[in-house]
Amino acid sequence: MVKPKIFGVGTTVKQWYQRRVRGDGCFLQPRSVAVDTKTGCVSVVDTSLHRVQMFTSEGKFINKFGQRGKEDNKFSSPCGITTNFDGEIFVSDFRNNRIHVLLISIFMSCH
Repeated sequence: MVKPKIFGVGTTVKQWYQRRVRGDGCFLQPRSVAVDTKTGCVSVVDTSLHRVQMFTSEGKFINKFGQRGKEDNKFSSPCGITTNFDGEIFVSDFRNNRIHVLLISIFMSCH
């Protein structure tokens, strides 16, 4: 699933993908990425699948959170993500007009 891709001299960007598949670690419309500076974990928000997935820095799937809906802890077209030093993930939920604050610990260990 993890394929390194060289974009320039001295620059390596890891590219994770499996198109049009809805399983764990796969994306339909990945919109935004955040990296936790403490753990190195990578969080990816997928607008079409209405979820956040977390990966190790090597691209190994850890866990996912969210599904489509208006209720608490559900998303409708999430489109942005960032983390802070307190172990929180902020997800902008476009169609629900709100920001979710999640604890990185809900995704399990990133190690």
